[in-house]
Amino acid sequence: MSTTRQISQSAAKAVDGVTTAVNETYSVHTSVYEATAWWKVDLQTPVQSPLVNIYFRTDYKRRRNGLQLFNSMTNSSDPKEGDLCHTVIGRGDGTDIPDILNVTCPGTWRYLTVYTETDNDGAGAALDFVEVQVWICDPGYYGAKCVHRCVARHCKMDSSCDFAGRCVDGCMAGYLGKDCTQVCPRGRYGEGCNKNCSSQCKPSSNTCDHVTGRCPNGCTAGYTGDDCLQICSTGMYGEGCSKTCSNRHCKPPSNTCHHVTGTCPDGCTAGYRGDDCSQTCASGVTYGDRCSKTCNSRHCVNNMASCPRNTGACSSAGCQPGWAGTDCTACATPYYGANCDQSCAARHCKDYLAVSSEMTCRRQSAFKGLGLGLELAGGICWN
Repeated sequence: MSTTRQISQSAAKAVDGVTTAVNETYSVHTSVYEATAWWKVDLQTPVQSPLVNIYFRTDYKRRRNGLQLFNSMTNSSDPKEGDLCHTVIGRGDGTDIPDILNVTCPGTWRYLTVYTETDNDGAGAALDFVEVQVWICDPGYYGAKCVHRCVARHCKMDSSCDFAGRCVDGCMAGYLGKDCTQVCPRGRYGEGCNKNCSSQCKPSSNTCDHVTGRCPNGCTAGYTGDDCLQICSTGMYGEGCSKTCSNRHCKPPSNTCHHVTGTCPDGCTAGYRGDDCSQTCASGVTYGDRCSKTCNSRHCVNNMASCPRNTGACSSAGCQPGWAGTDCTACATPYYGANCDQSCAARHCKDYLAVSSEMTCRRQSAFKGLGLGLELAGGICWN
């Protein structure tokens, strides 16, 4: 120690194990009106990044501000030799400085020096504190009770393990904290936990692996990759990007393919339905454009025969009397009416051109087969 104000306040006072700090009776105290003051301890053995506690006197706080800690491996006559571990900074009256200094001094060292050249009360630089404690754990452990294992940390690189378990170069992806033992909060992942989980994780809950961002239940339709941030590659769409755009049955031109739905913008070819035109009409039940026609509404001679999903064509047996068309849903010439069972020739139209009357009747009968939803009075005489 640089000086001693009185014998009862010698250097040994700071390592006697007494932390009572109510007055100067318990403190080590250097002489006043000096330009500098220092106190040094030899730990007798090198230590690795230990925790240092200094108990300050509580009834007089003016000698706390400006105190510095130096650590080194050699016992030099220069009190500032080695590395500066910490400088206490606060108001001159010390009221904003804690009663107990708690700091980790990194590196490997043996000698600790408490030093000051700050005059806070007009009496020069003086040291006035109660106790110095240096805490270390057994190799491989850290923490206040030395119960945390250094190997349980998730340091980015091989790191020394000081009393606080600090990872010198930061944490591996997915972890936070000085000792890198805290996983990223929910919805975050990656290095520094600076990435958001994809909103395309299935189900959409913004949860993912805190390290990789992997969505545990896969991706919603149209997205791929462990983190579900990539859209399907060109030509693919849907769940797991497993559907092929070229396999759709779109009505031309339909030259786009949405990565999520695969929607055919111009609709489907006859016999198919759904946004992506990948679903066939129900076999033997529906057929045609948008599967809007029903097989049992045809008038085939053998209506139990096949019903192709695209045309609904009747078998070679043909249509029932009065019906025509591939699917037997139009009136045959020269018939008209809801059931195509009325003869155009049986009408009594005032017709100066028989051909015109015949064409008029045929046009009316044809409306039924076109499915245009036009309700015309059967066989109207227009002339």
